[in-house]
Amino acid sequence: MQQILYPQELEVFYIIPAIRKYLTICMKEAGLKQKEIAKVLSVKEAAISQYLSSKRGSEIEFSDNVEKNIKEA
Repeated sequence: MQQILYPQELEVFYIIPAIRKYLTICMKEAGLKQKEIAKVLSVKEAAISQYLSSKRGSEIEFSDNVEKNIKEA
């Protein structure tokens, strides 16, 4: 039987990691190092590596409009 997730669990497990992944990609393209990105996002460097290799935060794809808004943030 599949477990039903509450809205806040969906945010924590899927939405926040996807946003962090996209922010990581944007900061990496801007020339920041993984260590600097980890400090900005308050996560470990291993998490940054996983975002960049699509091992984390890949369950959700954002529309172009949402990606643009995240990039501007």
